[in-house]
Amino acid sequence: MKVTLKDLAKEFGCSVTTVSRALKDNNTISLELRKKVKKRAEELGYIPNIVAGSMRTGQTKTIAVILQDLRNPFFSILAKYIEEFASNQGYSTFFITTSELIDREIEAVYTAIGKNVDGILLLPNQKDTRSIEILRRYKIPHILVGRYFSNLDTDYVIANDQKGSYLVTKHLIEKGHQRILFLNSYMYISSAYLRLEGYKQAFLEANLPFHENDIIIVSTDRGEACEVINSIFSKKQEYTAVFTYCDVIAFETIFTLNELGYHVGKDIAVAGVDNIHSDIILPIKITSASYSRKDMAYEAVNLLIKRINEGINNESGDHYEHRVIDISLSLGQTT
Repeated sequence: MKVTLKDLAKEFGCSVTTVSRALKDNNTISLELRKKVKKRAEELGYIPNIVAGSMRTGQTKTIAVILQDLRNPFFSILAKYIEEFASNQGYSTFFITTSELIDREIEAVYTAIGKNVDGILLLPNQKDTRSIEILRRYKIPHILVGRYFSNLDTDYVIANDQKGSYLVTKHLIEKGHQRILFLNSYMYISSAYLRLEGYKQAFLEANLPFHENDIIIVSTDRGEACEVINSIFSKKQEYTAVFTYCDVIAFETIFTLNELGYHVGKDIAVAGVDNIHSDIILPIKITSASYSRKDMAYEAVNLLIKRINEGINNESGDHYEHRVIDISLSLGQTT
């Protein structure tokens, strides 16, 4: 039996209007009640009328993009291209940031559903798969961007992270570096896992010993990498190079090493991943694994629109597409 707004309103002892506003994430309703209503609606399998209406009438020509933090140049550059390609195909976009918090990601998914979007591009937190499960329950077309779940098949567009990490580490080894500090991200993130695999692969091929304690997990939160670098390089140590999960961490590393009196590119090498220098002008060009955010955005938008159109045309199927953006080594002034 189909659950209605009236059913939910009766259960919570409030008006249909209040329940409707809670499901749409209206700020006039307390956060506590919004969460309770959404949770109960999910348990009962309720589909908001706004979503059902979209299924009946077609498209709203709107795409939601859920991502971590627009302050990070990687995300802001990717967002720019997504917006551009979506607009070229007649879609408007809106962005929701999650700050890498799973609860905020789930809230963002519900907000996007409440906005009656045709589809969602999701750069997932990856601590769990609840967001994907919600999107599937509500039958919302969605594509994962930049990351994927190894234990849950989905449509996704990612970079060849293992290859990129391998190329950077191989380059550093060929430059004579044998102790390379790797500032990586959390291992539940697919790109972090793959970049570690590439790092290990380069050491294995060079017949060099691999040291687990050469890997330190840091976040992209401002200052965390600085603290780690300062604690290690303010005293005598054996590292002659630092490889970082992304360029943002690399720039923090360079800043801190400069503050400690190191000459980056001469006294010590630093390399990253993303090559954000290819999209924006920066004071120094770092050696980095390079791939096109433009290509990633293009593939993600096109695949999402393909899925949206398949839904409208009632084309069924459980096949998923995996698109991988190639990656190369971009040499800079830091190695």
